Parts: sequence; C-alpha cells; structure tokens
Amino acid sequence: MRPIVNALALVRARRVRACLVAALLSACRHAPVTDVPRLTLAGRWDESIAALERALAARRGDRAHLLVQLSEAERERALARGGDLEPAISRAEEARAAATSPAGVADAMDAGALAAYWRTLLAARGDWGPIERDFREALALRRPLGDHGALADSLFHVGLVAQVQGRDAEAAHGYAEALAEARAAEDPMRISYAIRHQADLAEKAGQPAKALASHRESLRLREQAGFTVGQANALVAIASLDRPNARAHLERARALVASVGHLDRAARADDARGLERRLPGRARGPRGGAPARGGDGRGGGRRSGRFARQRAARLRARPGA
Repeated sequence: MRPIVNALALVRARRVRACLVAALLSACRHAPVTDVPRLTLAGRWDESIAALERALAARRGDRAHLLVQLSEAERERALARGGDLEPAISRAEEARAAATSPAGVADAMDAGALAAYWRTLLAARGDWGPIERDFREALALRRPLGDHGALADSLFHVGLVAQVQGRDAEAAHGYAEALAEARAAEDPMRISYAIRHQADLAEKAGQPAKALASHRESLRLREQAGFTVGQANALVAIASLDRPNARAHLERARALVASVGHLDRAARADDARGLERRLPGRARGPRGGAPARGGDGRGGGRRSGRFARQRAARLRARPGA
C-alpha cells in the first residue's frame, strides 16, 4: 500500500512542478503591468495594451489607474499609426467613472482631455473650450495634492491649449511652471516636453540658437529615458535648425523610426523627407525658397496645408513628440 501512496504523491508533486513551470513560462511570454511605462516609451504599444487588458480582466490593481494607462497607450498607438482616438477617450471616461479619489479623477480627466486635444488638432476643427476646461479642472484638483509630476503634466497641457490657439505668452508661462514642477519631480521625460515646447516658442520668436540648444537638451533627456519615438521627433526638429548637419540627424531619426516599426509615415518619416527635399544642394520645387518656419520649422511650398497639419502634429503632449 505504501508504494502506491508514494507513487501518487510523486505524481502530484510532478503535476505541481509542471503547473509552476507553465506559470513561469507564461509570465516570461507576457509583460507584467510594471513594464508598461518602459514599453510605452519604447513604442511597444501592443505589448503595453495587452498587459493592461490582462490586468483588468484579472482585476489586479487599481481599475481607474489601469484604465488611465490603457487610455494613454491606446492614444500613443493611434497617433503613431494614424488610428482612431475614440477608444482612448472611452477608456478615460471609464477611468473617471471608476475613480474614487481626487487624484484618480484628475488623472482620468487629463487623459481624456489629451486624447480629445489630439482628435481636435488633427481634424483641424472643433471646440477647444471643453478641452481647456477639463485640463484646468484637473489642474485645480491636483494643486492641493502636491504631486510635482502630475502638476507638471497639467501645467504643460494648459500651455499646449494656449499655444495651439496662438496665446504664446500664456503658453510660455505654463511651460515655465511645468518645467519647474518637472525638475522638482526629477523626471527627465517631463522636463524634455517642457523644454521642447519652449524651443518651439523661441524659434517662433526669432531665436533659432536658443531653440536649437533647447531641442538638443530635450533629445539628451529622451535618450536618457529611452523614449524612442520622441528621440526621432527631436532629431527632425534639430535638423530643421542645424541645416549643415541635417542629413545626419534625419538618418538617425529614420533608424529610430525603423526600430519601432508600424508608424504612420504621414506623421513622421514623410515629414522628414519633406524637410530633406529643402536642404542645400537639393533641387528646389517650382516655388523655390526656404521652408516656411514656425514651431518645428517644417512645411512650405504648394503642400503648405499638409505640412502645416504635420507641423501641428509635432506639438506633442506627453507622451508624444
């Protein structure tokens, strides 16, 4: 009888070990939720989204926070691939309904307003009023909480809406405040966003040297953070200002875009080609002349409407350009 009992125990032990091995292999195949920020920065949005959806299905963690992260990942994937932003907006609305704290409500409002910002910007039509109200309401909720990173986001987003409506002085104030909060949070990504948009304003104000220095600092911070797509965007902006070395910057940008893959060419690589066609030594188009300047310094010629839209799509809010 004892040999039979021992054999059954051995079989059970082997089954337990097999289950543990299978669980470990499954964990290795699937990214955990803790990897989501790193994967999103690296442009691996499908993996981020899959990890978040698994966590939501298993009811692991704060549902509202997971939905905000999912909204952000879906927004970035849609922007990169020319997809629909409505799922990102819907996820943010779900997060707001699930939030149980002022911080959670503010995070959801900010995520939803940012997706709506992009939808309005890329459509080149719509009402900025509700978007700005949501950004400002999220800021009001965050101020008493003292979270420097979250405050940096809100101040930056308020600056974005001001900039896109031509209120440059107000945008500059928002970016300066956002930069101070980002530095207090010691967050290189948030610092890089504020500096990049300060560079846009400096270029528009006729200060190309200051703009170039800021874009280079933003690039350095994005390299430090591993923000692959953001590095490509920074290099295209640098190429528009550092014309003697523009081709080298654009080649680096193309290599980064290729490393991510599945990007919307109209939003990135095509814009780089449009700039390269206007570099010294290239044949000029029928209308000749230098490209129209402003923001990232791209556009001009008979395709100015298209490049203006692409230039607007460079005024990326976190995470983005």
